[in-house]
Amino acid sequence: MEQKLVYLHTDKNLEEAKQILEQEEMEILLKTDTMYIDFSDMTEEEQSSWIKLMKDDLEDAVDDLEIFYRKIQLFNKKNYTTPENVRKMFEALSKSNDFVLSQAHRDLIREIVEFGRKTRHISYVTRFGTRNIERFGEGIRCSCIIARKGTDIVRYLEFLKDPIITINGPNATSLKSSLEKQF
Repeated sequence: MEQKLVYLHTDKNLEEAKQILEQEEMEILLKTDTMYIDFSDMTEEEQSSWIKLMKDDLEDAVDDLEIFYRKIQLFNKKNYTTPENVRKMFEALSKSNDFVLSQAHRDLIREIVEFGRKTRHISYVTRFGTRNIERFGEGIRCSCIIARKGTDIVRYLEFLKDPIITINGPNATSLKSSLEKQF
């Protein structure tokens, strides 16, 4: 039988979704309030859903990235420094007890630290959206249920809102019809 991939958007929360899937006699393989999924591991519809939800935060991250990019350009013009030169300075510092950091070296290190903070901030915002989330880690934070009925797999992902259900399998279309009535 041919594999099919279909989607269903819902307003049901994690517990409600679990109850509906169990009522449909599905085996719950995984249920978690918090997991991290890599953007590339999401289906196109899940990616689109996440992008729509995170639009404002992603726009902020792009603004931050633009500022960061301009700072790098100014820094390179001002100091005529390349990453190779910075690495050579670190190597010289680690090989010689006599190597003295000049004020220019200290300014360079301060700029590198500032750039590092900015890139971590951009990465954080694009992974988690809101700047108020306290945890930093890998992937996009979501709630998840993975269930199975026969050879069909159902995945429920809930980001901040607009949960999405992905159904994959030979009977995905008929299973979607059945689930749509309850979701």
